[in-house]
Amino acid sequence: MLCSKSILLAPGIDGRKGMTAAFDGLPLDSEPVNLHLTNVTSYLNGSVWLRYSINK
Repeated sequence: MLCSKSILLAPGIDGRKGMTAAFDGLPLDSEPVNLHLTNVTSYLNGSVWLRYSINK
């Protein structure tokens, strides 16, 4: 089964103490998810849209 995932990155830093990270909270014994980059779109404001596929 082929799944697709994406993430939109915008230029900026949020280092506020106590704020949860985007991928925080997985158990330490969980396996990493391997991704394959399928497409990149960049925008004039510095944002980047990354699209990936996941083979399950």
